[in-house]
Amino acid sequence: MIKKTPIICIAGKSESGKTTLIEKLIPELKKRGYSIGSIKHSCQRFDIDKKGKDSWRHRKAGADIVVIASTDKIAMIKDNDCESLDCLKKYFNGVDLVIAEGFNKENIPKIEIVRKASGKKPLCLGDSKLIAVVTDSDTGHKVPRFGLDEIDKLADFIERKYFDRALMTRDDLNYLKTWFTEYVSDFYSDDHDYNHMIRLKEEHTIRVCGNIAMLGKELGLSDQDMVLAETIALFHDIGRFKQYKTYRTFNDFVSENHARLGLRQMAIHGVLSSCTTAEKRLITRAIAYHNAATLPVNEDDNTLFFMRLIRDADKLDIWKLFIDYCNEREQKHNSTIELGLPDDPVCSTNVLESLNQRRFVRMQDLKTLNDFKLLQIGWVYDLNFVPSFQTVQNRKYIEKLEETLPKSKEIKEAVQQAHDHVNSFL
Repeated sequence: MIKKTPIICIAGKSESGKTTLIEKLIPELKKRGYSIGSIKHSCQRFDIDKKGKDSWRHRKAGADIVVIASTDKIAMIKDNDCESLDCLKKYFNGVDLVIAEGFNKENIPKIEIVRKASGKKPLCLGDSKLIAVVTDSDTGHKVPRFGLDEIDKLADFIERKYFDRALMTRDDLNYLKTWFTEYVSDFYSDDHDYNHMIRLKEEHTIRVCGNIAMLGKELGLSDQDMVLAETIALFHDIGRFKQYKTYRTFNDFVSENHARLGLRQMAIHGVLSSCTTAEKRLITRAIAYHNAATLPVNEDDNTLFFMRLIRDADKLDIWKLFIDYCNEREQKHNSTIELGLPDDPVCSTNVLESLNQRRFVRMQDLKTLNDFKLLQIGWVYDLNFVPSFQTVQNRKYIEKLEETLPKSKEIKEAVQQAHDHVNSFL
């Protein structure tokens, strides 16, 4: 059976922005692999043929249909006595979707655009064929609503409605967890010490997934957002395994950025192939910035939220991992965990200055193992959510790190400031 090509109408009053919306929507759908046709309704007669041209002379001679063809395009000129979409859709065989501008009275699915600045009332209130509205105001429509710039979300909606592309589910996440376990298993070898570091990162990932689920629950995330958050946590350090196998270090400065390495691995294996484009973008952007010194400017609020969420969940476990290591360091020293830093009984001036100014300590300023410990104390200035601060306090992370540091007035003052910062959020 031949599948009918769906047609949707972008409706709205004059000057509402219908064409602008279509200009943004078509490339977003094309990027997702769909072929798109478009129809523009004209209230006036028009003629694209020019008097005296060969094609005009063909028509003047009585041709019912004239086709102008070149190496890169064709145009068909045909007299039309029916302007309904039923008559026009036969010209769009082979495309996945037809987007019509205008045709407001046609009995087809409609997406209306309404701009607050226009001051005009909605056109399609009460229209049973209205499936969504794009607007910057409360229009009273009882259908899904999208902001004027939420083109990716509108495209997701169209995908789900017409192309059977569903949002991620818990079953999808469980499949990804199985894939992750199988992927990591290929990195284990006969080398006990090497396997210890691979296992360290595998277990770290599992705990970060637990942390992000805990934070998500405390913050009241929806089931859908929880699936996205746990997916980000599952793959945030996927590049660590390839990094350690290749370079025998977790230090990005002497190897390569593990977030970018991980994203390349995900692309190679098509890990997110079943996700919508918007989901892929959010997941990969959050992973890309989970280890960055600063977050990107001009990023949308939703993506920034997930970036902050993974950064908090990651830190909460790195603190645990490092403190556990410090407690057992005398029995088993590991230069990889210590980033190869010397265990000198001093702290660098630049590191202490950053903490006193409540700034993030830069990795390039680290000179000693104590600097690395102070850097981790300084992570409290990059925490984002109250449940994260509560966890830091309940698990006594700052106190436990302070116990491993030299006793000095400068260190004590820097650590006290970190305490004060945590307490200000509780």
